[in-house]
Amino acid sequence: MGNIVNTEIIPLSKIVGNRGQLEGLPRNPRIIKDDKFRMLCESIKSQPDMLYLRELLVYPSGSKFIVIGGNMRHKAMKQLGMTDAPCKVIPPDTPIEQLRQILLKDNSNYGDWDTEALAFDWESCEVMDCAIEFDDGSGYQENVEKKRRAWKRGHKSSEQRCDLVPRYAFHRSMDYGYLSCFKYSDEGYLLYDIKENEENMPLFADHAVKVLAHLGLRHLEGFCLVSAPKRRHKEHNFADGVCEIIAAKLGIPYYTDIIKVLNKNRTKPKMEWEPPKEKNIIFFDDILTTGSTMLACNALMEGFNVVNVIGINNHHSSSKTT
Repeated sequence: MGNIVNTEIIPLSKIVGNRGQLEGLPRNPRIIKDDKFRMLCESIKSQPDMLYLRELLVYPSGSKFIVIGGNMRHKAMKQLGMTDAPCKVIPPDTPIEQLRQILLKDNSNYGDWDTEALAFDWESCEVMDCAIEFDDGSGYQENVEKKRRAWKRGHKSSEQRCDLVPRYAFHRSMDYGYLSCFKYSDEGYLLYDIKENEENMPLFADHAVKVLAHLGLRHLEGFCLVSAPKRRHKEHNFADGVCEIIAAKLGIPYYTDIIKVLNKNRTKPKMEWEPPKEKNIIFFDDILTTGSTMLACNALMEGFNVVNVIGINNHHSSSKTT
């Protein structure tokens, strides 16, 4: 079946479910429970255009078309009183062995849900509406509760705020030491809100450049800029925007994503990296809380000259000299 299969609109009266009527092809091995079937019907009813993005897979048999992939959707469409369906018509000369493979592969789930990503990046109602289920050991509900607790902390805790008043400091409490531009405060903006506002990127970049100048770093040939690795949000983020401005101001290269996190343990992160050609590195992180990310990154960069610059020092127990 090497040729392209186009979409055709076929009346539902001509489409029948796979009940094993085609010799050599067993009936569809998937079942759907009543509650899930109701959710499927609601999903199709609320977004019928999705049927054009994932058509039924049908095979011509006499005057009818047998559903090879999408039996549950076919059943739901009939329940909803729909009159026709977008279909991919499998060529009639397709061998029965290949039909068997198509049927099984269409019903297979090769991957697992990232329950942490679902809990933190998607609303619970969205997950429920899509009829996504997990076994008791998946950790999804536990991650949902973590999200709720984190949200409450972010809105109630004074430890998660900063007034964005520059307070340059050098901290010696961590194994490698670091420079910081701002400090946590009892009053001020929520850290989440600070990072959500792109207008804060130039502010962070300006003060990062100034704190480096106070340190005496003005001639930066042979330096590069590296940022802390991304965790949940893999796309361009706040730290990326700040680093791009810093790199432009200093005239040095910025290497994004050269450090990658291999596990989800925030206190003991496991990381790997692709070392840059420069031997002098300015490492930037927008907010430091426990310091575990900075320490893990610095451990990777043994053999390099590293200057750590932090936007907001949120590490409450650190000692420092200003």
